[in-house]
Amino acid sequence: LDRDGEESTFRQHRWIINLGAQVTDRIRFNSEYEIEYGSSNAPAGDGEAKVEQAYIDYLINDKINLRAGALLVPFGRFNLYHDSDLQDLTERPILARDITPTTWTEAGYGFFGEFNPAIGSYEDLVLQYELYAINGLDAGFSDTGMSGARSSLKTDNNDNKAIVGRLMMSPQTGHELGLSGYWGRYDNANDNAISGVGVDLFNTLGPLELINEYAYFGIEETPSASSDVANYFQGAYSQVNYHFW
Repeated sequence: LDRDGEESTFRQHRWIINLGAQVTDRIRFNSEYEIEYGSSNAPAGDGEAKVEQAYIDYLINDKINLRAGALLVPFGRFNLYHDSDLQDLTERPILARDITPTTWTEAGYGFFGEFNPAIGSYEDLVLQYELYAINGLDAGFSDTGMSGARSSLKTDNNDNKAIVGRLMMSPQTGHELGLSGYWGRYDNANDNAISGVGVDLFNTLGPLELINEYAYFGIEETPSASSDVANYFQGAYSQVNYHFW
């Protein structure tokens, strides 16, 4: 068949395998491996295979635990819940493709935990946090966004670790407010930094689901440098879902 001058085709977009284990009462392993458009006879540049996460948790208590490995960066809600089976739409929002470089995976270590402070009338209030030191973004960003600035899982280009974290507040089930932050030097000379802030909202009202997210990244630049790359990137998206069944 022909459609606007192109042959119609079937497309196998992603194949994902998750492997996890509760090794001991305190040690837990989780991983995710993705093959995109992959096959033994795929032409060069027509797909990729990558580790999207692979980390070990050392569980201490609800409030503080340790995590190390290839981590999903906790910046914004979408990057943490990007998997296709968790999304209602097949296309990712532009914010998650260009501003926050989803899927954003970094090598690093840090802490995560959960609190139930039960403040006043908010007896069901839950606070969750993730805070990591990671290799961080490099100078691969462009005029189209941050997607090219994701660094290697093997080395850090400037030996200066970035700090990233997210705090999620849920007053009751089905309602969440997330606040994210990022800071790290990106250039090989270790002179300039990228700083980022993010806000995300998730609300459910019966079968109605409201999702909102905003992200901003400011980029320092040496005054003498000549560059046509923007000094900041920002974006937002809103999504409304209605679940009939």
